[in-house]
Amino acid sequence: MENLIGQGFLISSGIAQTTMPPEIRRKTTHLACLVTAITGVAAMALPRIPAADTWWHLAAGRYLLMSGRISGADPFSFGTGRGDWLNHEWLAELLFYQVYQVLGLDGLFLFRTLVVVMAFAVLPLWSARRSQASMPWACAMVLGCAAAAEGWAFFDARAYLITYIGLAGTLFLANETLRTGDWRFLLPVPVGTALWANCHGGFILGPTVLLLVALGCLFPTRSTRLARVMTLVAIGTLALCAIATPFGLGILAFPFSLIGPSAFTVGLNEWAQPDLLQQIPFLVLLLVSAALAPRMDWPRRLSLFCFLGAGLLAWRHAPLAALMAAFTLPSAMPRGEAWYARTFRLTLLFWLLAALVMSWLVSLRVKGGAAEWTMLRTHFPVAAVRFLQANPQLPGNMVNPYEWGGYLEWTAWPQYRVFIDGRAHTVYSQQRYAEALAVQFGQPWVRCLERAGFGDLLGGRGHWEDILDRHGVRLVLCTRLQGDLVDRMSRSDRWFEVYRDPLAVIFLRSEPELVRLAQDLVHPVSQWTLFEEAQLRLREGREPEALESVSKALALDPRWPQALVFRGTLHLRAGRHAEGERDLREALAWDSRVPDAHFNLAVLAWTRGERELALKELRRELALNSGHTPARALLKEIQGR
Repeated sequence: MENLIGQGFLISSGIAQTTMPPEIRRKTTHLACLVTAITGVAAMALPRIPAADTWWHLAAGRYLLMSGRISGADPFSFGTGRGDWLNHEWLAELLFYQVYQVLGLDGLFLFRTLVVVMAFAVLPLWSARRSQASMPWACAMVLGCAAAAEGWAFFDARAYLITYIGLAGTLFLANETLRTGDWRFLLPVPVGTALWANCHGGFILGPTVLLLVALGCLFPTRSTRLARVMTLVAIGTLALCAIATPFGLGILAFPFSLIGPSAFTVGLNEWAQPDLLQQIPFLVLLLVSAALAPRMDWPRRLSLFCFLGAGLLAWRHAPLAALMAAFTLPSAMPRGEAWYARTFRLTLLFWLLAALVMSWLVSLRVKGGAAEWTMLRTHFPVAAVRFLQANPQLPGNMVNPYEWGGYLEWTAWPQYRVFIDGRAHTVYSQQRYAEALAVQFGQPWVRCLERAGFGDLLGGRGHWEDILDRHGVRLVLCTRLQGDLVDRMSRSDRWFEVYRDPLAVIFLRSEPELVRLAQDLVHPVSQWTLFEEAQLRLREGREPEALESVSKALALDPRWPQALVFRGTLHLRAGRHAEGERDLREALAWDSRVPDAHFNLAVLAWTRGERELALKELRRELALNSGHTPARALLKEIQGR
């Protein structure tokens, strides 16, 4: 017994248990925490977002390399009436385009993920470690802050990424300065912020953080010397930004150009105030910050609550507030090392399980690549653009949905020019923005403008046809995802339809020249046309031909859940159960919210006598489509037996 104890073993209830030195325990727990935090933030940094801004960033980067011009007349749109394009994000656009050129779209979104992980996990955790904060608490805080950042709406491949990493770097250096009192940590700030100023208007946050920290240092717990140094660095940084950008002093005013009400802030969801009852993680972040505020020093407390206030004013500021919290909250948490030592096994087991869960989430999010992350197939007019490209004789100026402008600039320019895109006030006037949404959404948007006090932007001529006439528009690309423009144009005898798919409809003005032109239009084969052909063949009772058509559609788009369900159903009807089940399960692997797949799997399971599996699939189907009568009838039949 004594020999065993001397060798580091304990005998308890007949079971030998290995002891572990405290330092090894601490490092093991910290490693599990770090893996969990980094993989968790990576999972949150891989959301499926309609990448409306990504496309015009790529188009702008391509144009910059082609033309060598940073600013000037806008090449992508027609009749903006604004003169020069204030392209303050030119350096980010070049960076994104170069990454795309080397690594493709998947590489660009991998770059996006790495930037988010660096900003929201690596730098905050590094700062917490250098501040001797409790690493388990720090990792938990980082995960909570990343959740509060609403990444599903904001972690896109756009220039805002540079603001995330720029703000994170500034906060890291400010924390180091506060921790050590050494102002030399601030030396990288001016040059870094000057580069940031050429990437995104959020650069103003760097000097703002320094000024907030300087103000907090004036309180008794800090020195006035540090406050003076930080103020001087902030002022010098602003001066360097004005010198180092093509727009001079104008770049300092640009970040404030959307402060106050405007048509843009009325129409863009990200400028709305957050609904705390819907955005629970941000509400929890507010409550935790309020609880920990007494444990913070004044520089961190003042900075945190200013950013939280900004997050309450506009939803788009929620990620910035969460990022600030990731750097300020961990140092305010109790260390709890004694408690961790007593519960080492339970704590380690918890973090190891959490790491496995987060890794599993990352594997799910990675599946499908950039085509899935950008929602390219489901939210952008891929097939409609092929039609436009195949018919260069069509009018070159088009009216388009706001969200599709960037994609059209990337894929259809210079053959076609757009009416509006996501560059908003850097190119377009409030009047142009108001007109674009009045065309897309009709009278509901006009009334919304009037309630907000901007009805005069349309000058009493807010009817969609008046707007199209005023700009001489002859081609309109409509979305079927938002608004009712398709229905309005279909009822008008002044327009006629030349193209339709499940996402987009294209109309031409009813002019003799365009009517004659429409007779010779080329309709390229697409997955949509093949799928519609398959549905028609099925209605005609020609199932083998329907199977052939849908298989061709899937050859063009193998990840299309609806087409996979359709083909799987055809296989089941023909008695090919194995092939049918394979297609249905593959459809659910790409999108688990396809109710028809669950229903058909339930029918298949019931025919095999697998009652529990049939019930499971039926409940999933009814959770997605509660009004499906055949599913309810089958459920009643199974439960009756």
